Amino acid sequence: MKSLAKRREEREQRHRKREQKDNRRFIFIDTLMDILIVLGEGLLWVIGRIFRGISKLID
Repeated sequence: MKSLAKRREEREQRHRKREQKDNRRFIFIDTLMDILIVLGEGLLWVIGRIFRGISKLID
């Protein structure tokens, strides 16, 4: 029969392992969102430049 301290330590280790997985998932999601924001800003910049070019051609 395992001692209470040993069981408690095993439970804490499982809890820490689960937290590490969750943290990794959140870091991945944050990184993905940062990449999408940068790509979106770049796309908006390109679209803006295209419209400026079109407006110069019209004038």
